[in-house]
Formats: sequence, C-alpha cells, structure tokens
Amino acid sequence: MIVLVVCLAVVVHRAPVGAFQDPELHPMLYFDSDELEILRQKTKTTHRHIYERLAELANEFKKKPKDFFPPLDWDEFASSWNEHYGNHLGALSMYCALTPADHVLLNLTLVYMDRMERLPNWKIKANPSDDVPVSHSLVGFATAYDLLYRRMNARRRDVYLARIMRVTSRHFMRARSATWGTTYIHNHVATNVVALFLATLVIMPHDRRARQWRDTSVLLMDRTMKLLNLVVDGSLAEGVTYGSYTARSVTQYVYLAKRHLRTDYSKNTWLHKHYQFYLATVLPGYKETVGIADSSRTWFYGPESQLVFLDSFIMKNGLGNWLASRVRQNRATSGPLGPARAHKWCTLHTEYVFYDPSLGETSPFASKHFGKLVRFSDWGVTTYGAGHPSGTTFVSFKSSALMGRAVHATLVQHTYDWLRGWWNLNPGHEHPDQNSFVFFPRGRPFVTEAFYGPKYTYLNNVLTFGYVVDGAGCPSPHRGQNGECEKWLKWKDNMREERTWAELISANEYENTMFANGEALGAYPSSLHLESVYRAIVLLDDDTLLVFDHVALGPDSKLTTSNAYFHNIHEPFKVVAGAAYLNEGDDRFRVRWISTAGVDAVKATTGSTEYHAEFGTRKTNFLNVSVPLRRSVTRTVYAFVGPSSKFKEMRFLKSVDAGVVIEVVMDAETVTVSVATAHEDPRLRFGLLGFLGYARIDSTSGRHIRFGVDIVSSSSAAASLSLPSARSVLKRDVSVPLHKRAAGKAERLVDEKKSPVVVSGNGRTILLLFVGGALLLLVARSVKRPRRIRRKSLVCVVFLILFAALIAVAVNELSSPQPRSRPETAKDRVKEDKNYVDDDEAHAEAHDEAYDEDEDEEYDEDDYEEEDEDDEDGVEIEEDEEEDGRRRLLAIDSMESPYPRVFVTSFLGFGAELVSGLFENRPDFLSTVFPSSGLQPPAKEVAVDPFVDACEWHPNRQTFPLIAGWFKSFYSNPEVYLDPPKDVVLTAEVKVRLKTLKAHKTKYPNSLVVLTSSSASWNLKLPWLHSVLGSTAKMIYVVRDPRSWISTILDKREDRFRRWKIEERLQALFARQAGRCRGRYAFEYDDLRSLYDDDNDNDDLKTKVGPVKQLALLWKANTAAAIRINQQLPQTNYLLVRFEDLIEKPAATAETIYRFVGGSLPFLSEHWILQSTGTGMFRVGPDRQVDADTTSAWKEKLTLRQIREIESVCESVMTTLGYEAFSLM
Repeated sequence: MIVLVVCLAVVVHRAPVGAFQDPELHPMLYFDSDELEILRQKTKTTHRHIYERLAELANEFKKKPKDFFPPLDWDEFASSWNEHYGNHLGALSMYCALTPADHVLLNLTLVYMDRMERLPNWKIKANPSDDVPVSHSLVGFATAYDLLYRRMNARRRDVYLARIMRVTSRHFMRARSATWGTTYIHNHVATNVVALFLATLVIMPHDRRARQWRDTSVLLMDRTMKLLNLVVDGSLAEGVTYGSYTARSVTQYVYLAKRHLRTDYSKNTWLHKHYQFYLATVLPGYKETVGIADSSRTWFYGPESQLVFLDSFIMKNGLGNWLASRVRQNRATSGPLGPARAHKWCTLHTEYVFYDPSLGETSPFASKHFGKLVRFSDWGVTTYGAGHPSGTTFVSFKSSALMGRAVHATLVQHTYDWLRGWWNLNPGHEHPDQNSFVFFPRGRPFVTEAFYGPKYTYLNNVLTFGYVVDGAGCPSPHRGQNGECEKWLKWKDNMREERTWAELISANEYENTMFANGEALGAYPSSLHLESVYRAIVLLDDDTLLVFDHVALGPDSKLTTSNAYFHNIHEPFKVVAGAAYLNEGDDRFRVRWISTAGVDAVKATTGSTEYHAEFGTRKTNFLNVSVPLRRSVTRTVYAFVGPSSKFKEMRFLKSVDAGVVIEVVMDAETVTVSVATAHEDPRLRFGLLGFLGYARIDSTSGRHIRFGVDIVSSSSAAASLSLPSARSVLKRDVSVPLHKRAAGKAERLVDEKKSPVVVSGNGRTILLLFVGGALLLLVARSVKRPRRIRRKSLVCVVFLILFAALIAVAVNELSSPQPRSRPETAKDRVKEDKNYVDDDEAHAEAHDEAYDEDEDEEYDEDDYEEEDEDDEDGVEIEEDEEEDGRRRLLAIDSMESPYPRVFVTSFLGFGAELVSGLFENRPDFLSTVFPSSGLQPPAKEVAVDPFVDACEWHPNRQTFPLIAGWFKSFYSNPEVYLDPPKDVVLTAEVKVRLKTLKAHKTKYPNSLVVLTSSSASWNLKLPWLHSVLGSTAKMIYVVRDPRSWISTILDKREDRFRRWKIEERLQALFARQAGRCRGRYAFEYDDLRSLYDDDNDNDDLKTKVGPVKQLALLWKANTAAAIRINQQLPQTNYLLVRFEDLIEKPAATAETIYRFVGGSLPFLSEHWILQSTGTGMFRVGPDRQVDADTTSAWKEKLTLRQIREIESVCESVMTTLGYEAFSLM
C-alpha cells in the first residue's frame, strides 16, 4: 500500500504544471528559509525532545497511512467530527520541513493534501453551519502549503492555493453573517477568526485582494484581545479543556501578528497572567486538570505549546518551560486521561517554533512565585495545592459571574459599542456550578466534578432546592441555578431577566490550612425568594475539609428543603446512620454532618447517573443530603474526612446572627472553628471573630489562625477572643431575617466586645475585706482557747466582715457617679447629668458647624484657583466656642469604637486613589475623598490648605476641638453629613456624590468610614489625628518616586505646573505661614521657603531654579517632614505604602493594606487593583493612565540633566524610601 501511494505521489509530482510561482515566497508564516536552517540544526540538540515526538507521528503515519488519510468519500468524511484531518497536517508538514531527506513522508503528506483538496467541502453533515471543522482543516492545509511550498510542483501550488482562496472567501462571508463574527472570547470564535487570519497571510503574497479578509480577522481578534486584557487573572471562563482551544489560537495569532503586522500584544495583562491558569488548574501529579465548566479532565490542545510561548515572548523566566516539562513527563498517553488522536500531535509544530531553551527551567515554588493557594479574582475560582507533585492535597472553590467579572461588568456598563448584549457572548460551556468545590485529600479523589455533560445543577457540588410551587423548573430532581436544563447553558433568554452573578468573597491560606467563602444568591432564580445562599470551606489539615452552608429565606419563599449534592466519578457513596462514606481499596473516606434543623431531620440518599459527554457517555456517583429549611436561616456543616484524618466528632457551639462556631474533636486536640456568615456586615463579623475577616481557627494545642490577617500567638489570642467552653452552647433565635436585625444588633455586639472585664470599686473593697477576714479567722483558730469561746469569736469576725462590706458598698455608691444606661435608640436616652451632651446632638452640632462655614475651595486638578486672602492670618476663635467644642468632643469620646478608622493621605498624584479604590463600593466600607465640597471640617479654628502647608499639629485632641469633633463625628455617624441642610448650595456633581454615598450607607448600614485626603497638608497631622481617632485609627501614607511624580506634573501635554499655579500657591503659602501655623512649623520646608521669602527679591532665583527644582524641593520638604513626624505613630496604626509597589506588586500590596486594616482582602478589591494598574484604563491624579510602564516612564520623559537635578535635591529621602539613583539602575 505504501509503495502504491508513493508511486502515485511521484506521478502527480511530475505532472504538467501551471504558471511558475516564485519559490522564495514561502515558507513565511512562522519562519523563513534562513530561519528554517537554524531550526533544522536544533533537531539533535536543544529541540530534540520535541523533534522526537514529531518523528513519532511520522513513524505512525508511515506504518498505518490508512488510519490517517482523509476518506475520498465525502459522506464518510463528514459523518462525524473531523477536526483531526486538519490538525495532523501542521505537525506532518513541520516534520517534512525539518527532515528534508524523508521523501517517503513528504510524498505521503502530499497525497494527504490531495485527498483533502478533492473533497467538495470540509463540513460535517450533522451540523453544516458549524464552521469549526472547516477552520481546523483550513489552518492545517494552509500551514502545510506554506511549509511544503518549495517541495511541491507548480500544479499543486496552483490547485492548493485556489482551494485555500475558495475556503477563505467563504469563511470571510461567514464572518459577516455567522454568530462567531459578532461573538468574543469563545473557542469557536478564536478558532474561526485565526483560521481566516492565517489563511489570508498565506494568500496575500499571491493575491493582494485578500487584504480585506485579513483586516476583518484582525479587527475581530483585536476586540478579543481588548476584552482579554481586562481579564487580569489570565483565566478563561470556559474552563481548562475548552480554554485550551482558545489559548492555542490566541498564542498563534499574537506570534503571527507581531511577525507580519508588527502588532505587539506582549503587554497584554491576560497574557502575563495566563501562565497561572495552567499552573493552578493542573491537579497534583500533572496528569489531570480541574473540571470546572465543560471538561474532559485534561487539555484538548497543548498546553506545552502555549506554555513555551508564554515563556519565550511574555514572561522570559523559565516558568513556562518548567511546567511544560512536568506535563510532558507525567501526562498519560492512553486511557481516559490520555490525549485524543486529534489533539496528540497538533501543536508540536508551534511548540518547536516557540521554544527557547536559553531560559532554562524555573520552579514557581522554589522561586516563591506562587504559594499553594492561587486566587483567580476574575474567574471567581481559587485552587489550593495545584501544580504540585503527586500526594499533595488539592482543593478548589468556585463562585463567579457569568463569563467572569470583567467581561460581565463590561457588558453591563456598555464599555464598548460593539459589545451590546449577551448575543455578543457565548458562555454555553459554563455550568450552573456557583459555590461548587472539589477535594482531593493527599491527591486522592474524594469530591470530584461531573465534568462535561448537560447543564443540570445537581451534576455539580452545589445546593438545589425542593419547592412547593407548580410548573417551574425542569426535568431534574430539584430546582437549581439559572441557565440549567439543556445541553448548553441557557444564557440568551432567561439571563436578561435573572441575576447572573455569584461572588467569591475571599480565600486565604496558612501552612496546611485554607479558607474560602462565596455568596451564590445571584445564581438562583429570583422566584425562589432566597435572601442568601452562602458557603464557606475550611481545610483543617491535609485530610479534613469542613463545608459550611448557610441558607436564608425571604418571607415569601415556599422552599421546604435544600439538597446538597456531592460527586465522585470513581466510587459510589454509601449511607449509614447520620453519615456516609465511600471506599477506595482498603481506605475509607467519610462524610459527617450537623445542622441547625436537627440531625434527625436530615435525610441522605445516594445514587448514580449516566449522561452524554463530549465523547460517548460518562457516569457519576453522588451523595444527596436533604435538609429541611427553617423559615429564616438554616445552617449545615459537613466534614469530609480522609483516611488519615484524626477527626472524631463535631458540634455547634454558637449559631448567631453573625455566623457559627463549631467544636471539632480530633485525636490530639480540640479545634474551635468560627465562620462569619454575615459577610456584608463588618460589625457583626468583628463581634464574632474579633477582626474584620471571615473565619478563624483556635485549638487547644495553641494554634490560632485569623484567616487573611496573621497568626495570633497563644497568649494574645486569649486576650483578643474569648472562646466559649464546650458546654456553654449559646442558642439564639434566628427567626428574623438577618438584614432586618443587623443595625440593631451591631451596637449591642460592639458594647459587649469593648467592655473590659474589670473589678469595680465595690468589688475591690469587698475583696480586701474578705482577704483580711480570712486572715483573722486563721489567727482566731490558732489561738488556744476553749472550743465554745473560739466558736463565738469566729461568728463575731464573720459578722464584722459582712457589716464592713455593707458600709463600703453604701459609701462607694454615694461617692461614685451613676453609670448612664444606654437605651436602644437616641430618642430614648435620658440626660441624667446637666453636662451630658447626647451623641446625636453632638453629631448634629458638629455637622451644622461644618455647613455654616463658607465652603472651602475644592482642589481641582484641572483648574487650581488661589484661595481668598482674607483668611491669611487665620481666624480668631472665641473662648466659649472652643470650650463648647471640647465639651462636644468629650461627649463623642464616649463612643470609642473597636472598629478600624481608616485615613489615607498623600500628595496629589502620589497614588492615594489606588489605595482608596480598594475600599470603594465595598460592603465593609464607606469610602470618600476629603476635604471636598459638602464634606469638610469647620474652618473656624484653622483653615487647612487644600494643597499643602508646612504645619505639624501637636498630638493632642484638645488642640482643635471643633475639627476633632468633626472627625470623630463623621467616623461614628457619617449619614448625618450625607444629608446636608437644605439652605446649603451644592453643585449637581456634589449632590450626586453625596446621594451615592448615602445610598451605599443605607444599603450597608454598618459599613466603616474610609477618608482619603486630597490635601498634602494632612501628611503632617497624622499624630494629631491619631490622638483624635484613638487606638483603632489606621493611617496609610502613600509616597512616590519624585522623578516619576515630577515628570507627570511637567508633562507638556498637560502643563500642570502652570495650570495648577503651583508657584503662586507656594508664594502665598510662605507669605502667610507664620500666621497660619497654629502648631509647629516643619523645618524641612526651609530650603523651599528661601525661594519665596518676602524679605528678599528672589524672582531671579526662582527663574534660575526652574520648575524641576522647585517641585523637587517641595517633594523633599513634605515627604521628609511626614516621615519624621509620623515615626512617632505606633506600627499598628501607621503604614507607609509606595506607589511603585501598588503598580508592580498590586495584589501583594493590597493584601498588606487589608491586613494592616485588620481584614481579609476581598476578591473584588484584588480584581480592582489588578485591573486598575495593569490595563491602562485607570487614571491617578496627573497620570493619564496607569499601567506597568507608569513607574519607569520618567526615564523617557525627563532629560538626564533633570534626573540629576531631582536626585541631587531628594537623594537622602529617596534612599530612605528605597529609590535608587539613576546611575545605579
């Protein structure tokens, strides 16, 4: 057979040829003829391992060509999915190009192409409108045409080119009519569009009319790359398997676009993060991947080609080569985890081209690039233990928006006019799987996904619900999440009316423990009238996983039960009394549960089901735990216990508004696990946990973990959190919905939390009396007297002690002030003391005081106006007004709060906006800029310059009582200030901003205030503010490299130095500084002040100095003064953050900031900082945009002379902050 085929190929090769074509035109796609010679030399050296796999394909083909050849009969060709025919051609032609001496394989490959060319079309009969099979054939055929062009005769060149042009022309027309021409980020889209692009590159050297086809494909792919740039975690919502379809095409496009169009996507954020999508989704052992969305349990395409591409052209650090090597060495070659024949060799030709051996291999764990836990803030997924060797415990958790956070938000916000609705997207491969998890203790499958299959909620490890309504739902056991019931997720119709958003809130690890939590309310139909579907997971150790389910019903809900499904595709579950288990060999994996509905009311069943998968059918085994729902809140805790676990039992200690506390008994210790379910109420969580996180672990062995914050030592843990004993189970009624109780409960929780355990004056007196009496008794007993007399003496001593105690109590009551009770509302408070000022009254007076003032000007970065000269000497304060301010301040001091009071400050353009953005629009915080129109302290005592001043205030809260009262009042009761008096005139913009803040505070009544200063004057006043706000104050000071800051100020396109009138502002500042500093003047300003001294005529000096040095002196003065002054602040209350760290290490820096505040970094905040600093779509102060190049752009904007001038002034302070001189870089 082989001989006949070869002879046929030779005859065809020597047939008459058509018009002559220049042989120098090809190869040109991935390399030219000169580069090909270099690649051939590498077959025996650096690229040998890839070449050997190409040779494996060649040998298989030569042994059994019938198994590879496309059928001559189109009906047979089109009878099934036929992508493998096109996929083989790329690798076969690459081997022929690298091995010119193998004429047998060359001729076989040409016959292969002949058979492809003779087919009438490359479609499939079952779905002729599907262009994906055609795209696979077109890509393979065009690639082979390019690589083998010089080895063909002229007739073949003509015939093959004509076929490529016909298919490409039709493909171009389909791009204008088919859905994939208006859809983005989907495996079909990338496959079809890149096929069009690649084919036009091959055609254009022969026919320039193909330019229009090429431009269309470039437009579509450029839009895809724009959307991907917003996906800052590098993920693909379709999951790993179908994501490899998309990534294979995207990486090829990026390479070809750079080579042929000079279009550079190397700064694309998604490309820079895409590596972690491979690392954090491969299970321990590198054979299998996480099965989120439609999955075949492994990759379809690559991933070696994509990994070496990312390493060679994006990361350039050896990480990609390392993971590609691990996958290559460990992946299965056959069986359910082995690659399909269609995918086994199809990316070898691009892997060979992309591979750069000079980068070596770098382990991501040895170099500390990654920990065990990886967070996908856009995808809404976290994984633990992925990318590690076999035997490592693996956990994953998912709760996300449809299509991911960025694309979903872009669609809702109408960011692009070409992305108009869900018809421009295709999340069909996603699953109704919000709040799903997977658990592989020590690498062994316990809870798995069900993988590719129909989109039923019960096929995922999530909750479904039983209901008492007619009609709704689909043919599944229970009502599940939106979009279920069909082969593909339904998104076009019901997603327009229904919510499509779930939220992965946080995820943290410490040593061999981890925690994650999510709210999936938005994933369920609104007709179910749910108020919360919250799940949290806690990994206690490598063998024990706790799963907490919290379900809250609305008053109109008719739901009766929740049904938790857990799957294992390998082994069946079995149920015993109050538990379940499955066996793997001789090892037993157990499931235990407890519920507030009562253990006896919980029913468990097991079963299995078969369903259509990507190829044939698949079977899964499941455990269904049915829990009757209480009319308000039902909580259930599951323990998944591996064979080596020391778990014995668990029980509830608390089930309260804020969350639950359970006790887990292990062999060697007892562990108390506290999980907050009030994830949108920081005050309730604080009352339960003692910090603003979501969970903590405390054990009798001395292990104390506050997830997301830090490790608490055994000694401090006792002081920070009073753990309940095993016997003191607190039962609280949870019949009222949480959102209606939050505001009232929070105040009581705070009072309980802040009340120290002390001994009162009465107690001390009585204690001393009893100690003294005990001594008298001992003495009396020791005296040798008759027993009768000794008994009477003892009785007398006891009566004397009791009498003295009663007298002491009476005296103490008369001499001590009566404690004021704290009623439920302000209106019910009784003013028992004439000097007492009601809290609300103090708030209102401070509020009115602020609005009675003439509005301070608001600093506008585009038009900086000089303030009035009338107040240059300050304002006289009447003594009685100041005394009233102190009195109100003392009253407000009674509201000392245990919650953090965050204040962010910096110079304009230093990046405080990036810090404040971490807290904006978050349930835990109410974040706003200060001072601004509508939100500013009273100016009667002193007017703080809205740009900068040189005044440092003594750290005494009595210094400026009105301003101090405003701060304490605003932090304690901000809603008063968000509703200004009607006679105050405010701009429309300010009204909108105040309305937005008020709406946020109404929705999240227990949110905590974050103020961000827009004035550098406050950089020098943090110790004073700390004395006002107290021990819970959290001061964040942001600094920036002076060269970077000055270069943005002097940008010729903006000319902010002139528009902001900086020189005039500084002149006015020093002209009246002596009269304005009601504190101490910061001596660091002396050098700058010398330029503006009124006693000297320094116009010539200022002209000579110029803007660069003036700005350098200003940066040095304010920064040096702030560093000196703020050194006196406790480390627990002060954090210095560099702008450069926010840009270069955004996630790590954001986590540090949240840890400093005392909370756990939410996924929403992490995504915001990654998107703001990596996509070029966020503006900070004077910066036009912020991206990875922002911190080094000054090297291009400033001249060497300007750089030297800045460094000569600022070098000492720069060194303190870790900024290197330009000569040392």
